[in-house]
Amino acid sequence: MAQDLQTQRWQPLTSLSPTRKWEIATAKVRYSTSPQRAAQLGKQLLGQWPHANPPDPQTYSLSIAKTLEKYPLGVAEECSDPQLGLARFREFPPTVAAITQWCELTTRAYVAVAQRGQPPAEKVEQQFSDEHRKTMLGRLRDLWKGLLKPVTQ
Repeated sequence: MAQDLQTQRWQPLTSLSPTRKWEIATAKVRYSTSPQRAAQLGKQLLGQWPHANPPDPQTYSLSIAKTLEKYPLGVAEECSDPQLGLARFREFPPTVAAITQWCELTTRAYVAVAQRGQPPAEKVEQQFSDEHRKTMLGRLRDLWKGLLKPVTQ
């Protein structure tokens, strides 16, 4: 089980701009998870394994909620998301150790991106009017004529 999680490490977003990646990472680690929200997310996470039948369901769900509460809200929400989170990689109900491992890896990745600081703004290529282009081409032509003129002494 732990082997599967190790091979499915967090991958950086590649289709987004550096600024957008930084914004997402910063947002994911900005807020802490409240006990109430952790309980909701734990219930959502455990509901993704309908065959789960722990011997003591209350203790199990409390342990999952307490574990999720330790992590930033964005990471806990991502862990509970069926499209992005832990259920995507596991066939069996997770242990506290599996949730901790997944959340630690994800949190470290987001914190690393967020700590790099906001990337410099991307340069936007200026658009010039046709009139401006004609004027600049005329100036360039005059400059070349002046440079190519023979030097007289």
